[in-house]
Amino acid sequence: MTNDTRPPVVPVGGDYTIMPTKLAETLTALVPLADAACDYADSHCRWFDISTAPKEIGVEFLASIEIGSTVSAWKEIHILCLDEEGIDSDHDQGWCLDDYSYWAPLPPPPSNPPLPAVFVELGQALEKIKEGR
Repeated sequence: MTNDTRPPVVPVGGDYTIMPTKLAETLTALVPLADAACDYADSHCRWFDISTAPKEIGVEFLASIEIGSTVSAWKEIHILCLDEEGIDSDHDQGWCLDDYSYWAPLPPPPSNPPLPAVFVELGQALEKIKEGR
């Protein structure tokens, strides 16, 4: 019989295990993060019935429409924006809002991460050369 003084572990999937004392702490820390991720996904990655689309003038959103017969139908996604008379003329694809079936908010614009330091340094060196220094 061996004298194993290691604390017991709980399998959590694959080859991973966690000590029970840390499991509660880990789960407690993960719950708000998981809730925030679900809230984000619910508001940014979900399609809603077109009847609930934004009615405010000037708000752009994605809209899904099925085109063609049932045998050769396809779906298109359009960016729509409403004005006082319905779909804004700059966004009009020849359809009425009621022709669309689902809408989704536009995703946030991509962020522009800073350039890696090597590119910043190269740009600075090129500026110096351009200025004749």
